[in-house]
Amino acid sequence: GQHPQQQQQQQQQDDDVDQQCTTTNPEEIATAMKSLNRKIMTSFVTLTRVLVHEPKAAREELITLSQLLIRLLEECNRYRDHQARENLIRCLEDQLKMKRTMLKALEGDLTEVQEAAEDVARYCS
Repeated sequence: GQHPQQQQQQQQQDDDVDQQCTTTNPEEIATAMKSLNRKIMTSFVTLTRVLVHEPKAAREELITLSQLLIRLLEECNRYRDHQARENLIRCLEDQLKMKRTMLKALEGDLTEVQEAAEDVARYCS
């Protein structure tokens, strides 16, 4: 049930994936993965149909399906780099937040110590 315009956009995205994706942009990689996944599903249905009606002709569709699966695995591996960077960034941000909290606590303690030292200095004078 897609509208013709949506089908046309989808076909354009799928055609774009036909050229090997070389981007490091995670959104483009995810789009390529989705497109490949759709192609794999279509290829699988076609392979099933061919196996039922012309089993001897299934080799070509099986090769197509294998190539699509290999490309999807390549895209998954490329996306892992992005995930690793995101995890590292999140970890570093958490460490920074914790260090800032500790620094504020130390600044508070330092203020208390300075006030106590001033009180002692006044008391001793």
